[in-house]
Amino acid sequence: MLPAHRSGTPHRLFRDLRRAPALPRSIVSRSVDPAASAVISCTDLFTDGARNAIPTTVRITGDTRSFDPAISRLIEERIRSLAEQTARAHHARAEVLYTREFLPSVNDPTATDAAIRAAAHVGQSDAEGAPVMASEDFGVYADHVPANFTFIGNGLAGHPGGIPLHSHDYDFNDALLPAGIRYYQALASGTTVRR
Repeated sequence: MLPAHRSGTPHRLFRDLRRAPALPRSIVSRSVDPAASAVISCTDLFTDGARNAIPTTVRITGDTRSFDPAISRLIEERIRSLAEQTARAHHARAEVLYTREFLPSVNDPTATDAAIRAAAHVGQSDAEGAPVMASEDFGVYADHVPANFTFIGNGLAGHPGGIPLHSHDYDFNDALLPAGIRYYQALASGTTVRR
């Protein structure tokens, strides 16, 4: 941390805060194999500055996602290195708190096959989908028992239920409940159509 300065003395400290959240972008593009999946999102920036005082403390929060624990470790190492070296280059210091609250949700092939059969049994057979980096506690569960994380589908954009889950105006599409119930009944009872 550096002593506070008025906005008229910017030459006395590192002040280009606009670039701070962009710094981690190079980690994925330059450190992670292009064939692998990784995401780093800087989601908020907090400072102790004011309109006429340059901040002395900056806190950047965010999230990282990957399907591979080795990539998660690599991202953490690179974030630490980048933050510490950038701060040092500007006569400041950085502290990184990196936590892992969730494991990647990776579907078991046998559980996925059962989920696809149950979906087909209730007339929902769109089983093709790209991997999704959902931040779910389900990943911890799936790390202990064979599991499948299935999206039932809440609606399409512009239609009821078509607003993403974490939006402030999200509204669950209640018309989906009967199909969801039939899906879980088929899955639990094992009365699924064999392919």
